Amino acid sequence: MPITIEWDNEAHTILLHTYVGKWMLAEYDAAAAQAREMVVQEGHPVYYIIDLVRSAAPPLGVAARVVRATEGRTANEGLTILVGLKQQPMLAMLADQGSRLFPHLRLTYQFADSLDEARQMLTDVTATSQANSPQRYPQA
Repeated sequence: MPITIEWDNEAHTILLHTYVGKWMLAEYDAAAAQAREMVVQEGHPVYYIIDLVRSAAPPLGVAARVVRATEGRTANEGLTILVGLKQQPMLAMLADQGSRLFPHLRLTYQFADSLDEARQMLTDVTATSQANSPQRYPQA
């Protein structure tokens, strides 16, 4: 399967999407539905890491799917980190154009060069969120 979805940590706060090779919109839709099911079962914020390092070029129509997914986010869906856009010129162009056309998307999507960098970014984000609003996301 060219798209896999799995928890990246035991706390179920990071959901890792890994794209490998060529994938189609139907596979994207199935992965998005699976991710949504996993996220809504959690009673806390969940952040995404989208690993595109080994992905082929995206299929036509993916931009519309991403916009639709962004508009339909649940209350506990947090920041999404896209990894590997340097290796994906088409995706990099789409991300650049999307952030120019829809500047608010910068609050939802950020970019990293590696999985380690993405994980560190989310560690920083969650530490800041907990420090700034401890009542919103209480520690277990």
